[in-house]
Amino acid sequence: MNWIDIAKHAPKEGQRVITYHDMTGIDIMRYSDLEGTKDEIMGKHFFSNRAGFLTDDVTHWMPLPAPPSN
Repeated sequence: MNWIDIAKHAPKEGQRVITYHDMTGIDIMRYSDLEGTKDEIMGKHFFSNRAGFLTDDVTHWMPLPAPPSN
């Protein structure tokens, strides 16, 4: 799998993905698109997990690999 530039293509709404951020490194997060919502003031791209959230800070992402089959 290759990293996808968030500026070129965003994940699907609610999709869990592997994210990259310059300061925090690599993490697994869920994506939400805030464009056109009342929360867009925080940023267009919103990634969250149990540890917190990032808005417009993630630079690249990639889909999660398939889980083990056995």
